Amino acid sequence: CDKCAAGRYQSSTAALSCVNCVVGQQQALEGMSACQSCSAGFYSSTEGAATCSACELGKSTDGAGATGLVVGYPAGTNATECAPCGAGKYADAGASVICTECGAGTYQPDQGSNSCLTCTNGTFASGRGSSACGSCEEGRYAETEGASLCDKCAAGRYQSSTAALSCIACAFGKQQVAEGRDKCDACDAGRFSANSNHTTLCQACDPGMSTAGTIGQRRCLACEVGLYSDELGLRECKRCPKGQYRGGGFNKHTELLRLRTRNVR
Repeated sequence: CDKCAAGRYQSSTAALSCVNCVVGQQQALEGMSACQSCSAGFYSSTEGAATCSACELGKSTDGAGATGLVVGYPAGTNATECAPCGAGKYADAGASVICTECGAGTYQPDQGSNSCLTCTNGTFASGRGSSACGSCEEGRYAETEGASLCDKCAAGRYQSSTAALSCIACAFGKQQVAEGRDKCDACDAGRFSANSNHTTLCQACDPGMSTAGTIGQRRCLACEVGLYSDELGLRECKRCPKGQYRGGGFNKHTELLRLRTRNVR
């Protein structure tokens, strides 16, 4: 008896001829009793195929990835044509015969693609299979491309815009003690911030000084003649009590001693 040729089979005995493999199947060997379904990523569009053909770039027969113009075929079924990979997925011939989800930090908005795109600075894609990147929210940033998450602004810094590449240091007279904030807070009266580089906490005015009741100050002011401050962080200097005074020329460390020992006669 003659062997069935490649692309043909015969499952019965005493046969007079062989049968062509149906579309979506193949048989590469001679003398076989059955044909095999095309593997995922391969297809057969004609009868009697000895081998299945690989899907072109951006397409597959994998049901999990092939969506769009043509309905995809689950792996192991008779695939007669390939379908474009859906958004958020890709198929590149040689490396992948099925549609693969884009990795974190990448995306693909179109169907039928053979690669994914990298998220730009200020955007991110945290999961797999993203069709678009999200913008970093206020208080966060992404300095480099391909971010899977946006970083929080450090204490002493802020960001009031979305899709930011970096954060901004708090200005003079302001502070920010928490991470991931969209603004800095003005120093309370009696406190100050003398620099604009990562200020996490305003400092208290020394004795003999105050901010004269105002907030958001970069420095404290010495108490005027007739006024004094005998504690840290005083919002306003106090009036000298009856029977006492403070003249000019005293530094903040000796004012109180002189104030307490110099009585008016």
